[in-house]
Amino acid sequence: MRGRYNGCHMSVYGSILPGASHLAKIADISKVAKQRLKWFDYYHRHGRNAALTCRYFGISRQTF
Repeated sequence: MRGRYNGCHMSVYGSILPGASHLAKIADISKVAKQRLKWFDYYHRHGRNAALTCRYFGISRQTF
């Protein structure tokens, strides 16, 4: 057992928070939260490429 998470990597879309991409469809979260979930969904679907994600959404790397 390595560390607290048994050697697993923490991620938003892994076993820590399954179905996070579907959270953006919930009406109870703000528009800002929905947009941020879209960023991370795109980021994970496109090989965890931050530069590509930032260009696609027109945001800076610092914002991301």
